[in-house]
Amino acid sequence: MTDPGNLVAYLRRYRPGMSREEVATACGVSIATLTRRLREGLDTAEVIRAARYFGASPTEALLELGVLEVNDVRRHVAIEGLHAVSETTLISELLRRTADRNRAIHDR
Repeated sequence: MTDPGNLVAYLRRYRPGMSREEVATACGVSIATLTRRLREGLDTAEVIRAARYFGASPTEALLELGVLEVNDVRRHVAIEGLHAVSETTLISELLRRTADRNRAIHDR
């Protein structure tokens, strides 16, 4: 669960002055459920639906609300990015770094 007040503030960056009905629609819940969630908190699926509804990044919304931490996202992006790099490029980079490190050690 997350603080719904923060979600509303976050979403208002994308739609200033939005109504409770719009928030409920964006979250995929009824007004009655939204009212209850405003007391209890929204779950991550509702945050993601709301972010997508308003054209916001679900990841950014989850970061903004403290559900995810920046380091969690960085690790994932870094690992996923490596999948796009060829093995030849990776090996070349490792060899370059090793050579640089060896030069630095010998220059001391």
